[in-house]
Amino acid sequence: MNINKMLHRKVKYVLQQPDELCDAVLDIVTNGRAGWNIEDWNVLVQHIESSELTVGEYIAPFQA
Repeated sequence: MNINKMLHRKVKYVLQQPDELCDAVLDIVTNGRAGWNIEDWNVLVQHIESSELTVGEYIAPFQA
């Protein structure tokens, strides 16, 4: 999967369908962090699902 072809999609819908795009976005925004507690994970998920940004706009700060 080439994430560059998916940058136009709304990030808030990405987690609704677990697939390669979902995995890629989560890998980028978590920076590979493991061992999340449920509260922190829920905050992250809520932030993603409430965002009006595209995938490209959302992940840009994490790639800088």
